Amino acid sequence: MLIGVLLWLGVLLGAPLGAGCGGAPGADVPDSTMVAALTDLHLLDARRETFGDSTAGQLLALDSLRVTALAHHGLDTTVFEAALDALTAEPERLRQVYDSVIVRLNTASTALRQQDY
Repeated sequence: MLIGVLLWLGVLLGAPLGAGCGGAPGADVPDSTMVAALTDLHLLDARRETFGDSTAGQLLALDSLRVTALAHHGLDTTVFEAALDALTAEPERLRQVYDSVIVRLNTASTALRQQDY
């Protein structure tokens, strides 16, 4: 939840700042990569919310998982943040990316509910 709030704050506050940043290191990140990375980051945030990870050690572990999730998609924090800035400069594209993230999260949620435990 916190990551989601921070991402949207970055969207709202960063849009005017990122509007003229052509050639940023994340400008060429495909939308499909951003969808996959953002989905993973939202799942990490849901894990923190679900299990109440709030101690310094737990938060450090989650930060490490965030770095690992980004690396899994060929990104580092700098490139991911630059790509997010590039998305904020294009509100329609950002909406499409987040619509795809929501579809993926809903699909994963449905699949989990259908599993036998």
